[in-house]
Amino acid sequence: MTTRYRTHQLTPGITSVLLGLALAGCGGNGGTVATTSSTAAATTTTTPAAVTLAADSAITGVTTTGTVEVDGAKAQAIAIKYNVELKGASVSASTFEVWDYAQGKAVELGVNPGAVTGVYIDNEPFDTDGKTGSGNYVVITLNTDYQLAAVPSYGAAMAAGIKQVAAFTTAANTTVNASATEFTNYTVVTAVSMQGATTYTNTAKASTFNLTNITSFKRYSNDSILTLGYTADGAAFHATNCFDEIDGLLHDVDLPYALYVPADYDASKKYMLVLHVVDAGALGTDPMITLTEAKANANYASAEIQQLAKDQGYAGLIVVAPQIPSELRSTRDNYSMSAAVPATWQLMDYITSKYNIDADRIYASGQSMGGMQVVAMAAQRDNYFAAVWPIASQWGNNFNLEVPFGGARYYQSNDATIWTKDANGNAVDYRNWYYMISDDNILIDNCIGDSFSTPIWGETAVLYKDITGSVIDIKGSRYTSFSPLTATVDQQNAAVRALVASTDFKNPDSGIIWEAYDGGSHMVTWVYAHKLKANYEWLLSRTRQQEMNRTKLALNKPFVPATTQLTDATHLIFSGQSYYYKTAATTSGTAGYNTSFGSPTGGLVRLPGWTAADY
Repeated sequence: MTTRYRTHQLTPGITSVLLGLALAGCGGNGGTVATTSSTAAATTTTTPAAVTLAADSAITGVTTTGTVEVDGAKAQAIAIKYNVELKGASVSASTFEVWDYAQGKAVELGVNPGAVTGVYIDNEPFDTDGKTGSGNYVVITLNTDYQLAAVPSYGAAMAAGIKQVAAFTTAANTTVNASATEFTNYTVVTAVSMQGATTYTNTAKASTFNLTNITSFKRYSNDSILTLGYTADGAAFHATNCFDEIDGLLHDVDLPYALYVPADYDASKKYMLVLHVVDAGALGTDPMITLTEAKANANYASAEIQQLAKDQGYAGLIVVAPQIPSELRSTRDNYSMSAAVPATWQLMDYITSKYNIDADRIYASGQSMGGMQVVAMAAQRDNYFAAVWPIASQWGNNFNLEVPFGGARYYQSNDATIWTKDANGNAVDYRNWYYMISDDNILIDNCIGDSFSTPIWGETAVLYKDITGSVIDIKGSRYTSFSPLTATVDQQNAAVRALVASTDFKNPDSGIIWEAYDGGSHMVTWVYAHKLKANYEWLLSRTRQQEMNRTKLALNKPFVPATTQLTDATHLIFSGQSYYYKTAATTSGTAGYNTSFGSPTGGLVRLPGWTAADY
């Protein structure tokens, strides 16, 4: 295996030797003959016997410490453990050659990712109580003031390697000589992509790193310690009879998940609850994936966001994060859902029955596939969520799942977890998504350059605007955009707060607002979104009662196209292409309307308002 290191000039360490000097006193005489006798006691400092060790035998391990940040897991420090006391040793950046994941990676913000910023001796792998200058760890701190252009897996992000390239001597006169040996905390994982490309990734072993801001989560999985690298806190949640729209059958599902419950949980007090679901790039059975793919869960468990709940009279915020298995991708681009969705509903029912949750303050957020899941779930149980925050996501109607997609037909769900009546007791069809979510609190959050999310939410905006005669204009007064790369975080927070402050969320108005990032792409959206406290403020200040106080838009009736199809800029889907959103009559509903959708390779597979007869 070849390991690449940063190249720099190496300076040999300087050995400091302390010398003791014994001094004796002298007596004197004067005028009259007299004799004075004095005894001088000599004090001797004994230098410890010199000991010389090779770094190969003195170093016993390498670990990393870090946190989950907006761009994923990020190493803050590398700790080298020695089998000798290091007090008095002179160590610096030139004593070691260091490799960590971030070095040389592309960044969107900042410079010198993962560069060494300091070296010190301590009695623990990462300073938590003041640097002691003694102990058997050398701690190498790393630059974390950057934002990567892509989110790595947590194992890759926490991988590190070191060489001790200069000798040092401790106060106890132990010299540890340099070595050409690389000491690491990782193994090399080989993977082959669907296209046949082979990759080799340095991946930290689970016992060799610590992510300090997610340690309060419990992780539930049926995988063994050999698979996970750690012992799960319990079994995956077992859900039964879950309908999957890809085969029309009921399945039992073992759903791994992560759970945060405040350490001081008191069953006599009320709590908020939030569900967070990550993207399809984070599928698997290891709950650590969902905890590290984005900063959402770490933020929700942080003291800062917990305080938002406490400021409103709640004891805290409980966080549940299902880990969707690879074979159960929860949502698909034709607006169909897997058995993972009813399994998530059963998990939510379990959590709300076990803990003292206020039904008025249950929230949901998610990114990409996960955002699609939570905004789809919002239609399956009317006003169940007090607010939904879909990031880099989209959803819509598909009344004709039987029309083949990708060579397969799909089946409409009749799962028992879906409510067949709305919050007022009226019979409803969750497939009429536009109607069901029209009174919901929703924060649309995406990049303008997202070729999936932007045009599909644009379709929602155009339908609402056409049917309400511009009364509900999601992409008008309910819309804000800014650059996450040139605007400061304070400026971005101010833009979101201004949008919220200027929007009338009361009946009969809508609870939907749209926050967009200039340019950008799909997979960086959640990097931008979770930097902004204002997003969390909006989410956790919404209530189910606000939704109940509104009147849904009059969309629970068949779709009726306008007599004239508009081809103005508002109805244009893609600039430079002659594709337009279907123009709806002002008397129209959205029952029977089918939303457009695209393909992963780009372009539209189905046009707005398509029907089964078209295929």
